[in-house]
Amino acid sequence: MAVRVLAEAILACPEINGVILGSRLYLRDSVDVCALVALDGGKDLSAAKIPDTDTLSVLDIARVLQEKAARIRRHKDPELQRTQRMLARLSSANVGRMMRLLDFLVYRVGLDLGWAGVPRDQFGSAVVTSVGMLGIDLAYVPLVPITHVPLFVLLGEVSKRPAVVGDQVIPRDMVTITCTFDHRFIDGSQAAVLARITRESFAHPERLLKPAREAAAPGAG
Repeated sequence: MAVRVLAEAILACPEINGVILGSRLYLRDSVDVCALVALDGGKDLSAAKIPDTDTLSVLDIARVLQEKAARIRRHKDPELQRTQRMLARLSSANVGRMMRLLDFLVYRVGLDLGWAGVPRDQFGSAVVTSVGMLGIDLAYVPLVPITHVPLFVLLGEVSKRPAVVGDQVIPRDMVTITCTFDHRFIDGSQAAVLARITRESFAHPERLLKPAREAAAPGAG
């Protein structure tokens, strides 16, 4: 649901869907939201990017993400396997140097290194992750420059909390969603749009059954 909501928010603020290379800002041509997948018992993380997320409903996204996550956790994802084999050949002292070199070649030079297990723009427009399964209800994701992503969204644990419904205070399932963003892309006005769309979409989940591009169209209900 968070992935689908984020795709609609990006459509509403297309100026945040970009990447900074050197001193220049480039806008992406598509909305590709990435979810981080834990593997090996939480010892590692891998990216599951969903291309053209804005053309998918929440059910489509769930299916694609489930398939990608299953491949990653079974170590059957070809790109991940190539990347791990490449890094396994390096000493720990050289891993950082290699990552910086690959970042330069892919994002600055524009080389396609998919054959080496380095997919182009691996993390896409934005990243969604979660600490709810760890029993944490509030946390923030640090910006990671090597991802070239201006927006990270994190979901905490779903838990019972008091909520005001009408004139009564009753327990309800609630979740805290936090975001970390690159201020070079996003300022207060865009952040307000992101927050508004998130609240509206979770309050009316039936709209998530439509692709974000349809729900965001003028006159869409």
